[in-house]
Amino acid sequence: MYLLIAFLNLLFNQSFLEWNKTTHDFGVVEPNATLKFSFICYNKTPNTIVEIENIQTSCGCVATQWKRAPLQYNDSMIIEVTYKTSKKNKTEYRTINVLTNKGLQELKIYAKIEE
Repeated sequence: MYLLIAFLNLLFNQSFLEWNKTTHDFGVVEPNATLKFSFICYNKTPNTIVEIENIQTSCGCVATQWKRAPLQYNDSMIIEVTYKTSKKNKTEYRTINVLTNKGLQELKIYAKIEE
């Protein structure tokens, strides 16, 4: 279902939320680090209420928290992301899929892990 919604969003190029950013680079970090970042979304669509129905991450190493309440026009919401890096020396990319009553939006985080 998420793939269908993502395809339709791309097809019609609709976005009901504006974001402070949709990707975040943590830079160079140590193995087994716990990293945090907050994405902020804004409802800038008049006469539209947006509800975040679910957030799925690409890995169990990423957790999210958000206020489960409708987002009225001109309101904002913070999605807090906590990311636990692996032990390996590599660059890791993770996705966060935000499913709303208006469609799916994808956020991305990444970090270069070095000892």
